[in-house]
Amino acid sequence: MDRAPDLDNLQDGEIIERYRFDRNGIDFLVALLGQSIQPKALRNKALSTKQKVLITLRYLATGPIQLNDADIHGVSQPTVSRVLSQVIAALSSPELIRRYIRLPRRIEECRRNAEHIRGIARFPSVIGAIDGTHINIVAPHVQEEIYKSQNHQGIG
Repeated sequence: MDRAPDLDNLQDGEIIERYRFDRNGIDFLVALLGQSIQPKALRNKALSTKQKVLITLRYLATGPIQLNDADIHGVSQPTVSRVLSQVIAALSSPELIRRYIRLPRRIEECRRNAEHIRGIARFPSVIGAIDGTHINIVAPHVQEEIYKSQNHQGIG
């Protein structure tokens, strides 16, 4: 029995809202991670690669409440915890890091990237990004001026 949510019943926007990836992105991850996270044995309760990817994406997209992800995907909270460890380990393997993560190596590249990102997002001294999500951080009501001055200097 496949306990993965039926993505065919969701619009593209709903999939992105729930998993932060579209159908093609999810399929890409399933193919990319297939060998490293597929079930070792064909037991009747083994989770498929797609189920593991969806559980992990949902957790990463919505926050650290494993029980909610367990309920949505029809598994237990300990299963969610094990799946997260397995998928995140596969995603952070040296092979995938070398293949997909590129940081500038020369000072000229760092400066050029920092200028480019500052022009786009007004972030000072940033040379790269992993996720394009902006999170609005609201300054505290107490000592707001300290927060803002530290934040603009790249502290905090």
